[in-house]
Amino acid sequence: MTLYPLKLTPVYTENVWGGQALKEIFNKDVPFKHTGESWNVASHNRGASIIENGSLKGKSLSFVFNNFKEELLGSAWKHLQRFPLLIKLIDAKKQLSLQVHPQDNYAREHEGGELGKSEMWYVLRAKEGAKLALGLKKGVSKEQFKLGVERGDFDSLVNEIPVKKGDVVYVPAGLLHSIGEGIVLFEVQQNSDTVYRVFDWNRPGLDGRPRELHLKQALDVLDFKGRLKNQVIKGLELKRDGNSITYYVANRHFATEKITLVSPMKENTNGKMILYTIISGTASIHWNNSEIKMGNGETVLVPACTGEFQISGQGEILKNYIPDIESDFLQPLKSAGYSEEEIYRSTAVGDE
Repeated sequence: MTLYPLKLTPVYTENVWGGQALKEIFNKDVPFKHTGESWNVASHNRGASIIENGSLKGKSLSFVFNNFKEELLGSAWKHLQRFPLLIKLIDAKKQLSLQVHPQDNYAREHEGGELGKSEMWYVLRAKEGAKLALGLKKGVSKEQFKLGVERGDFDSLVNEIPVKKGDVVYVPAGLLHSIGEGIVLFEVQQNSDTVYRVFDWNRPGLDGRPRELHLKQALDVLDFKGRLKNQVIKGLELKRDGNSITYYVANRHFATEKITLVSPMKENTNGKMILYTIISGTASIHWNNSEIKMGNGETVLVPACTGEFQISGQGEILKNYIPDIESDFLQPLKSAGYSEEEIYRSTAVGDE
């Protein structure tokens, strides 16, 4: 059979810091009082999305990956041993733990072959005064960090940045971070669930027990050289078919663009899988005389084999794919007149 664009049922997670915002904003049928995450696109041993449409209805995304890998991902990625990406919506009713994620090599060696975890956030809602913890303060050494954690002296260790709706932040593996209270965001990440908690504000988990910390592993992978960006990404805008496209992030794991859709727009997979998540409004994807409607907070996976298709409607859509950085990201921006300096200043491009 030939694959087709897939609408997916999400997987929900219960988290001590979660709430009900995903129901309030997106009308999602959240199953828990403390619903922290909606895994909109997932093929992981801790949860897999289920297909809602077409001949594969009821099958998991993991089944599709295992049986139609090249059609799904494209020939350039048929060698992958696991589905590469995880798409989430996150409700931080309370602040998440102060944490860090490992790089690929470390995860492969210490986490049973798991992938590393670089991720990107798009802020969907933020209460007044909301902040993210992001990165270490300049000059903090491993020894200073360990001592500061033991003393609970986080003000001298951790950068904080204010955020508002529409802000974009790239969080490469190795960058210390925490999502602050009252923030709802979209996240695209490598397909990993490995978290090294440094501190969790002395709160018990949902089971009433202290949550596990991982200071030793965190010290192994944290960026103490200050080489990783820790600021809001502005992005660069292009116009196509009367629509606005903002380029934010491109690395070897994923790229992120935002489409502000006001008129029908032609798209082409060009041999790669594309994931579309609508964050406001409504839209439809059209191919081969077929159509999928997308509601707010929903994700549609367009497999690599689809080729040409069209998106119509009005709203904002986050587009994610594994890029060829030069042809998919740099060249369109350069052709629009942006200099290389502007591109590197206003986007997060290149490998971390």
